[in-house]
Amino acid sequence: MKGILLFGGGGFVGGNIASVAKAEGWQVYVAGRTYRSGVEGADWRIVDITEKDAVDRVIEEVKPDAVVNVAAIASIDRAEREQELAWQVNVEGAKHIAEICAKRSIKYVFFSSDAVFDGKGSVYTEEDELNPVNYYGYTKAEAERVILKAHPGAVTIRISLVMGFPVTGGNSFFADLESKLKDGKTI
Repeated sequence: MKGILLFGGGGFVGGNIASVAKAEGWQVYVAGRTYRSGVEGADWRIVDITEKDAVDRVIEEVKPDAVVNVAAIASIDRAEREQELAWQVNVEGAKHIAEICAKRSIKYVFFSSDAVFDGKGSVYTEEDELNPVNYYGYTKAEAERVILKAHPGAVTIRISLVMGFPVTGGNSFFADLESKLKDGKTI
């Protein structure tokens, strides 16, 4: 059975990827700063990606065939308020994972964002110039750069607004809206 290690697998996007991977027959390992229920049969590991030795230990223990990194300070407002933390998680943590995966010849998939662009264009390609307009986008653009330098075979996926309900938790517009409506709050 092939193994996949998901950093940030307890969040909205990661939890959904973990669920799909499990349904497709993968051995799923989820690494995050805290445990979140929701992915039946996933093997959870508590790890802070800003600590390179901790990342190395979990990869050594799990020995995955592939690593997916969706861990991020993904709230644009939080990234602006907590820039040092956003840099440590979004750039340095992603770089740690890339370096370790490159050293061990492990496939690495990094989830970036369309926030690396300024939004002035209607369609973007891989060749378009990066021009983030907020700190979150800046950290994702820098992460792409350092990851591809550390692990030239890594894959970067730039996602846009992700809609739906989380399996485990995380930043979900629909879940937030549902909660506000149930609580009778003004939308």
